[in-house]
Amino acid sequence: MSASGKSNFLLIESCLRCGNRADGVFCKLPNSALHRILAAREAKVYPKGALICQEGGMAHGVFVLCTGKAQISATTPEGHTTVVGEAAPGEIIGVSAVLGRTPYKTTVEVMEQCQLNYLAREEFLEML
Repeated sequence: MSASGKSNFLLIESCLRCGNRADGVFCKLPNSALHRILAAREAKVYPKGALICQEGGMAHGVFVLCTGKAQISATTPEGHTTVVGEAAPGEIIGVSAVLGRTPYKTTVEVMEQCQLNYLAREEFLEML
């Protein structure tokens, strides 16, 4: 939040006009594909601390991180949680679980307020 108490968070309404577009693999799709995604996506803002997906949970779709950061963690065989990476704008979360129809292998937690575009499994697979 700024000194005025207002959030500086800007909602990205269109992938076609996104300032992060050059950074992400998913974001580099042709405009025709992005138009399909815009029609099918569900854009949501997640607060710090929110879980995007949880290890062991079933994947019903993929998430494209538009803004913010998220921490990726996994449980070791000994039962300890370890950080395995960080997701940045333009990254897709949950692809391997959706493609393999398996549970998520990691937990992804929002580290700072984020906007994510959610695509249901069926929509994502159809676009492939």
